[in-house]
Amino acid sequence: MNFIRELSVGTTTLPIY
Repeated sequence: MNFIRELSVGTTTLPIY
């Protein structure tokens, strides 16, 4: 899942929980 990667990198755009 892409959103998980976003959180892993450190919230690239917005914290999508």
